[in-house]
Amino acid sequence: MQFSHHATIRMQQRAVREKVIELILVHGHQEKKEGHAVEVKISKKDRARLISDLKHEIRLLEKAGKKALLLSGEEDTVITVYSV
Repeated sequence: MQFSHHATIRMQQRAVREKVIELILVHGHQEKKEGHAVEVKISKKDRARLISDLKHEIRLLEKAGKKALLLSGEEDTVITVYSV
């Protein structure tokens, strides 16, 4: 992603990290604006859904940290699952 000089200055002034922009681009909705511009933003509803999904992922990661898998030599078959 390229940033104009103006955007770079505004990012610094408003403490907007590049990672935030990436999230908006990935999860945001686009709306056409004047002059062939496109506004991208995440709605409150979508933000709430994403936060809920991420919290669920965190809970799963906490559980996964206590488990292990044994795979076949070709790594395409799970032989067993166990606690570590």
